[in-house]
Amino acid sequence: EEKVYVTEGEDAAVNVTVENYYCAGTTVYFKSENGGTYVITLVDGELNASITDITNDSYIEEYPYEFTLAAGEEIMLIVATDDVMNLTEDTINFVISEKPSHVHTEVEIPMILPTPSVDGYTAGIMCAECGETIKAPVKINITEMLNDKSVNTVFRVAALNLSAQENISVNYKLTVTEGYKNPYIVFQFDGYEYMVSEYTVEESSGRFVFNFAETRPQLMASNICANLYAETAEGEFTLVKYEKYSVLQYILGQLKKNDPALTTVMSDILYMGAMTQLYMGVNTDELVTDLAKAEGYTLTPSTFTSIDPSLNQQAVTGDRTYWQILYRRF
Repeated sequence: EEKVYVTEGEDAAVNVTVENYYCAGTTVYFKSENGGTYVITLVDGELNASITDITNDSYIEEYPYEFTLAAGEEIMLIVATDDVMNLTEDTINFVISEKPSHVHTEVEIPMILPTPSVDGYTAGIMCAECGETIKAPVKINITEMLNDKSVNTVFRVAALNLSAQENISVNYKLTVTEGYKNPYIVFQFDGYEYMVSEYTVEESSGRFVFNFAETRPQLMASNICANLYAETAEGEFTLVKYEKYSVLQYILGQLKKNDPALTTVMSDILYMGAMTQLYMGVNTDELVTDLAKAEGYTLTPSTFTSIDPSLNQQAVTGDRTYWQILYRRF
């Protein structure tokens, strides 16, 4: 009678040559060091041999086969041929291993993009079944750079323009140094943060154009703080801050050109903003028209700006509706 002693390990492999029937089969002993549930798995599939669990008085018919041992306990198995008549020599290979708690179902932990108020983290991996973190997200390192036109920064605001249609928005046109990817902007405006990751590419210049459409006509003088982010090849991020810009600042820049037609258009926009301020009751002591005049500019609005700012005859539900009414009349 042959005896085989197996030591617990990550994969306790057993290779037994079987020549005898059950009574004179090969005895295999497996001792558990720490205790736990174990699994017997056939390596070569079904062969002309069988394994009997003598300790638990069980003839093993299905694999993988599970059994449980306490620390220091052992199991005795007998491996024998199934061919009673011919006693054919056969080989059986099997592995005794600790049963995992379960097979992890891996799902991605989404990447968190950094913002001025939130730390960014790389994507990770977790198990959807038990919630265990398999690959922990890593905090993203941020390198802050100045938005300085005199040096070769990673990216900077190269141009801005205004879109005043049924809403009012500002276009930020960026130049991005080669080697950086996935640019996005987090705008801070009127106490809120707005992440804008969608952009178009200007064909003539190759600049990235981001549109910020959360401005309000009654907030033309309010500062828009743009935080420009781009990812490096190493997965880190660079931040360039572009602060203190407003719709009013843009309009004052256009008024400097002293173009009569352009001045009228800019004046109309300012008067629409001032009327919305009055209607909404926002900063009525600092109307954008008055702020522009205080800078020394003469406004030449068209006649539509004499519309009654209360618009009592209209069903107005908010500042955007008011802006749209003014735009259509314009």
